[in-house]
Amino acid sequence: MRTTFHTRFAAPVLLLIATGLGAASAAAAAPVDATRAADESTARDYLYDLGPRPSAAAVARAVDRARRHDADPDALFWAAQWWANGWVKREAAGDFDAIAALRRAADAGHARAMALYGMTLCAGKAGGPADVPKGMDLLRRAARAGEPTGFHFLATVYAAGAPGVERDLATAQGMAKDAVDKGMARSLGLLAKVYGQRGDAERATEYAERAAKAGDPEMIQSVIRHYLLGPQPDPAKAVAWMRRGALMGEPARMFDYAVSLEDEVGGLKRDPALSRHLLRRAAAEGDRGATAMLALGRVTGAYGVPVDVADGVAALRRLVDDDVADAQWALGVLLVEGRHVPADRAGGAALIRKAAAQGHELANQWRE
Repeated sequence: MRTTFHTRFAAPVLLLIATGLGAASAAAAAPVDATRAADESTARDYLYDLGPRPSAAAVARAVDRARRHDADPDALFWAAQWWANGWVKREAAGDFDAIAALRRAADAGHARAMALYGMTLCAGKAGGPADVPKGMDLLRRAARAGEPTGFHFLATVYAAGAPGVERDLATAQGMAKDAVDKGMARSLGLLAKVYGQRGDAERATEYAERAAKAGDPEMIQSVIRHYLLGPQPDPAKAVAWMRRGALMGEPARMFDYAVSLEDEVGGLKRDPALSRHLLRRAAAEGDRGATAMLALGRVTGAYGVPVDVADGVAALRRLVDDDVADAQWALGVLLVEGRHVPADRAGGAALIRKAAAQGHELANQWRE
C-alpha cells in the first residue's frame, strides 16, 4: 500500500499577538542593551514581517527583564506579549503576573500594550469576564496612536462581531487594509479572510497569495488548499507552495512535501532520501503525522525507510491508541487491503472512520 497525498487543513487561528519597541534602560550595561535590542528586533520581525519566532532564551530574558524593570512599560509588555503567545514556560514564569504587567504597560500609554490588552479584554482572557467596551476603547486609542496592531485587532473584532459590537465586514476590511498599509504583513492574511467572507474570491486569493509570499504559514496552507481543491486545481502550484513552507521550517508543510514526493504529485519525482529527511525533521518538531508516516515506511518501505514490519505495525498501533488520525488512516488501509499485515476489513474500516471523524481528508473520501 502506498500512502496517498494528504494535507492538513486546520481551522484558521488568528494570532492575538502584539509587540513593542523601546530604548533600553540607561542604567543597563552595554552588553544587556545589545541583547535586548536584538531580542526586540527579532520579535518585531516576527509580528510585522512574519520572520522566525523568538528563541526560548529570548523569551526567558524578557520575563527576567520584566521582573528587574517593573516600572518599564516596554519590559512589562514584552514579557506579557510572549506569555499571550503561549511561549513562556511555567518554570520561567514563576509568580510573574502577565495580565497585571500588560495592564500596567497599557495604563502607562504603551500603544502596543493597549492593543494587546484591549484584545485580551474583548476576548475575555484577562482573568475575568469579557469587557468589550473597555477593550474597544483601548483598541481605538492604540489605532489613533498609529499602532498597526490596534487596526489589526479592531479588524479582528469587527470581522467576527462581539457583544455590543455588530459584525461589520466593511469596517473590518478598512481596518485590516490600514494595518497592511502601515507595514503589518501579518494583516494580509486577515484581509484575505475578510475579502473571502464578503464573497470577493478574486481579492481573497490575491491577498492570500501576498500573505503566503510574506511567509504566513496559515495562508500558505490556504493557498495549497486552493490549488488542490479549488475550482481550477493546479497540483504543480500546490506542491511549489508546500516546498516553500517546508523550506521555512513548517513541520506540516515538510510532511505534505515529503508525501507529495513519495506519490509524485504535481510532476514531482520520488526522492526517498529527501522525503525521509523531511519526515524526520517534522517528527522531531512534534508532528505526530510525520511519526506515523515513518512508522508506515517501516511496514511498506515507503520514503526509503528500512523495512521492519513488526516494529512499524507496533509503532502505528501506539499512535492509533493516541488518536493520531494519520496513523488511524494508514493502519486502517493496511488492514482493509491486507497488505503487509493480515487482512481485517472490519477493524480497518473502523480505524478509517475514526480518522474521518477527526477531519482526515482522505478518510472522509473513503467509501467502504
